[in-house]
Amino acid sequence: MAGVLGSWLHGAPRGEWHPHAWKLDQVNGTRCRFPRTRKGRQIYDPCGAAPNNNLHRVLGFFTGFFNLTLDIQTLSFRLSSAAEVLVFRPAWLGLGCAGPEDVHDSEFLGGYPVRLVQQGRYLHHWLIVNATCGTKTASIELRVWPRCVEVHSIGDEPGFWATFLEDSWGRTTQPSAGYAGLSFCCSGSRCHFAKLSIPSDCCPLGESQCGWGPSAVCSAPLNLTMQMQPPPAVRNIDIPGLRPVWGDGHAWRVLLESGTDAFQNDAFEVVMENPLDEAVDYRIVFHYAAPKKITGVAAVLRLNQRPSGQHLQLSKNWHTNDCFWGRIRYDGTWFSAIAELRLPAGAHIQAELVVAYQFFGELHTVSHAQLSLIGWAGSNGLWEEVGLGAEGESITYEPNLQQRRAMVLDTRPFLVCAMDIPDCACHKETNASGAFAEMRCQMTQAEGCRGDVNVTGWTENSGGSDFLVAINEEGSYQYLTNVTARHTSNGPLLTNASYLGVTADGAVLVERTVSTWATNDLARHLHSFTYQVLRNVSYARLALYVLGADWYNFVADPGFAHGDAHGLKGTAMNLSSQLERFEYSKLHQKVPCGDLPCWFALLDPSQARHVHRGLVLRRFEARQGGGWSGNLSSDQISEAVFSLLGADNYGERTLGLELGLADMQLQAGDVISGDVELLLYPKSAQVHYGHNLHLGGPPWQLVAEARDPKVVMAEGHLQRLYFPRVAVNAAGYADFSLDFDYPGVLPVTIAGVKGLQGCLCGESGEELGGLQEGAFQVDFVPEEGYAYTYSRWTVELNRFDGDGVALLDDC
Repeated sequence: MAGVLGSWLHGAPRGEWHPHAWKLDQVNGTRCRFPRTRKGRQIYDPCGAAPNNNLHRVLGFFTGFFNLTLDIQTLSFRLSSAAEVLVFRPAWLGLGCAGPEDVHDSEFLGGYPVRLVQQGRYLHHWLIVNATCGTKTASIELRVWPRCVEVHSIGDEPGFWATFLEDSWGRTTQPSAGYAGLSFCCSGSRCHFAKLSIPSDCCPLGESQCGWGPSAVCSAPLNLTMQMQPPPAVRNIDIPGLRPVWGDGHAWRVLLESGTDAFQNDAFEVVMENPLDEAVDYRIVFHYAAPKKITGVAAVLRLNQRPSGQHLQLSKNWHTNDCFWGRIRYDGTWFSAIAELRLPAGAHIQAELVVAYQFFGELHTVSHAQLSLIGWAGSNGLWEEVGLGAEGESITYEPNLQQRRAMVLDTRPFLVCAMDIPDCACHKETNASGAFAEMRCQMTQAEGCRGDVNVTGWTENSGGSDFLVAINEEGSYQYLTNVTARHTSNGPLLTNASYLGVTADGAVLVERTVSTWATNDLARHLHSFTYQVLRNVSYARLALYVLGADWYNFVADPGFAHGDAHGLKGTAMNLSSQLERFEYSKLHQKVPCGDLPCWFALLDPSQARHVHRGLVLRRFEARQGGGWSGNLSSDQISEAVFSLLGADNYGERTLGLELGLADMQLQAGDVISGDVELLLYPKSAQVHYGHNLHLGGPPWQLVAEARDPKVVMAEGHLQRLYFPRVAVNAAGYADFSLDFDYPGVLPVTIAGVKGLQGCLCGESGEELGGLQEGAFQVDFVPEEGYAYTYSRWTVELNRFDGDGVALLDDC
């Protein structure tokens, strides 16, 4: 494993759950009683108590070098490797600290007291507020890197003497006024923990971040060898002078600055050196304290003007806590691109950091980044945002489902009329009754169809979707435990992230994978799932994928159309008014999907909204009957079915579309997997200002055109048909032809490449893109090699045929 995986081991804490979607287990609560007004109709009733797994709050981190757990109740850390085990906890004058209660805090700082700051492949950074240490309170910061961990205790008031109880050694660290830190790094092949010295004359967290402790920034990071390692030399190619650099925990922090052009991509020269005679870990946080744009921003590290394949962790924030509860550390607007490199002995590397905003090459940039909720008054766990272009978001993910009991939340169209924009200001008032604060907003009305292909903007929210929905016979929703996130690609042409977890009943291992790609017409997202059944189980409700999340669905009374590879199979209107919440439609329950790709359209009837939603099931495999091998009888291979069920969004009736199985009895060994394409497409050309899009005809037509491409392999192996992903052969070579007639941009990935010397060549032998910026993307995939991705489309008809492509080891 090359990186950090982290999770709530037993599921996200209950104090993070939003009551709108989660408080269904109240005794005699009206929220849990859905009406049954029509006799003889089966209405799904999710009123069971939630599983108790998450009542024990434990954060876990796994790096391949060490494991770390943190019990929130006791603030006890357990750090273990193949060589040793350490146990420690923060304290005040020898009294161990205790964690905050499992409640949403509406009085102290708002939100949940255990807050995620940054998370990705290299760095997991958590902030715990309102810890109790004797008669004092403190904040605890935790940062985890692949080979190092650091914990910081910051007192909230003068007189706090910070220390750590190191139980494994039976002693206490030297108390210090206001602040104390503890840090360990792996040493040797078995990862013995080397304890690092914490400086007393500077703050490892940054200027004035150590509370009543030292305030100056540190000149170098915490590291066993960092004092002998030169800092990176970073200069903006368009702005004279070196960028400021200082020590930020275990990393170098480089403060970046942008030019004045809001959409011009930034470029920085980056020089890194290792004068030692052994390899070292080199960690850099490229940081914008005041980014000119923040959604859809991607970053690439290049060598010799070509993508290096070095993964960059993207983390950002724009939430500010100050109106209601005062500022909290790390709130505000910022953007970071984080890297950890293993520099060989004597290395001198000159690279280029490119930060892409609106465009990368000829297409709108795509970016998948962790969006911090550190200053959000709601939940404060893992939230990730995908943006297309630098002026609005496209889709968001909350893998632990805290706020709406769904993974896919805000889903917005691209290149359509901009939405009305709220202009909000904080209003504070003090009177005889006390002090009050509120956000007062006025809507700036969108006049006509505002928007431009070069500028773009924020657009309407259609609501969410979800992956596995499993509810047992008692009505108990099986949330996921031990959910980890793994990012392969963060842009700028293609994104890819996977989320693994296990249902609370321990019955199903769930893998959810999401991708979005750069485009010039509309947003398309590929959502893939693999569900492995670990023990025999049956559910009252089992959905494999849901379009229109149960508690987050903003389209009132949609129309419906569906079909398969042979065309339209049926339509329906005004279904919502006939169904209660969670009631399945009798005419649309467990209907066979048909021949793949099968497709569905939820048609928005509102004149005030600009898009319809489409879903295409492109691949589906269900091996039931406990079979793992390919030798299954026909009755063990199940087909996909779909259902429609009634839904309600704050009083407005709507519909959910559910993909499932005819048989909800699962056996250990069953494997169910599929790929669905989610798209939001404009109702007409009048509300769309992109290029290369065919509109007209029936409202479901664009979804019905979702045919699979034809890929003919001459050399290599086809791993996935849509979007095409091929692997090179043992000689590092792939040769294939591609033919498709689906309107839109199509990414193509060639995987398993062993180095960076190869090139992509077209049918006549010319290199595709060459050194042109934006021509292709390279990602290093651990345990697989490099993956090259490029985009194919034609300007006139958005179709191409007979395109021969080869990947050569040596250009």
